[in-house]
Amino acid sequence: MTYTDKVLDGKQSAQSSANVTITGETDRVYHKIPQNTTSVLEGGQSRFDIVRENLEDTVIWNPWAEKAKAIADFEPNDGYKNMVCVESGAVTSWVKIEAGETWEASQVIKSVL
Repeated sequence: MTYTDKVLDGKQSAQSSANVTITGETDRVYHKIPQNTTSVLEGGQSRFDIVRENLEDTVIWNPWAEKAKAIADFEPNDGYKNMVCVESGAVTSWVKIEAGETWEASQVIKSVL
């Protein structure tokens, strides 16, 4: 999987594993993910499935300690340890919609707790 690492000034990188482990500030755009479901795991068990349609990219974000402190409404202060933001989108290439055209996409988050 290839991604743009926004923490590292937009550096393009690749990883062979489909798993992402959050160990510090993370802000990545994963490009053209082949599967339509992304699972959020905790302790090796699936907690949430994000099912996307017509959206090729996924953003993974966690502010970690320093940036969490700078966000006025981020509570509790150590909440970054227990959160991850996963957003599907058309980030790598924009979708251009001409007058009269339509385009649909969706993201559904399913709890499997």
